[in-house]
Amino acid sequence: MGELAAVNVVHELRPDKHNGVGHTAIDKRPVTGRVAVTSAGVHGDQQMDVAHHGGRDKAVYAYAAEDAAWWADQLGEPVDPGRFGENLTTTGLD
Repeated sequence: MGELAAVNVVHELRPDKHNGVGHTAIDKRPVTGRVAVTSAGVHGDQQMDVAHHGGRDKAVYAYAAEDAAWWADQLGEPVDPGRFGENLTTTGLD
């Protein structure tokens, strides 16, 4: 059975180094307690590029902790929840 390991929202907006214009909201960190989720996304989160990373059909992003563990092994460093910009970190839901 799958479980929700963490709910993550934007921690800090950062300059977008990939396109040199605007900011990115990929720096997400876990929050505690209940968090509302609507068609616009997770309460307390931001989406800077709603054409590609938000809006009604892409408002919430989930990522499996098992995949993050694989990346931690590849990178040789810990991969904390939210590292890949996900709102939901899951276990048992690959």
